[in-house]
Amino acid sequence: MENNSEIVSEANKRKINKVYIYEDVVRYNENGIEKIILFEGSVPGTEEGSLDTNTKFEHSGSQESILHVYVYAENGEVGHISFENPVNGFRSINIDSGGSGLGPDLWLGGITYEVFEF
Repeated sequence: MENNSEIVSEANKRKINKVYIYEDVVRYNENGIEKIILFEGSVPGTEEGSLDTNTKFEHSGSQESILHVYVYAENGEVGHISFENPVNGFRSINIDSGGSGLGPDLWLGGITYEVFEF
């Protein structure tokens, strides 16, 4: 994967003022899909930042489980990022309120760098 972490385009920056994060947990043994909302709400308008939230999952989920992140810009545009995120795997259970101390390549579904456009 190409390292595009140094790409900066001032003209394309957006102020994000709302975030919606949920996981579609694909349960084992064909027990269906559970939608678990991790965060939904307004945030102070900013071009960059972070968000802390804690969620406990009642059931484990297979490799097909998908985490969805929607970011909403002040100008009305919406961005969507999604990736596989098995529940009860290392990426989901070993992160506490202090963070994991690991880079995104080890817990964000293998995504180290991601650029998306509105």
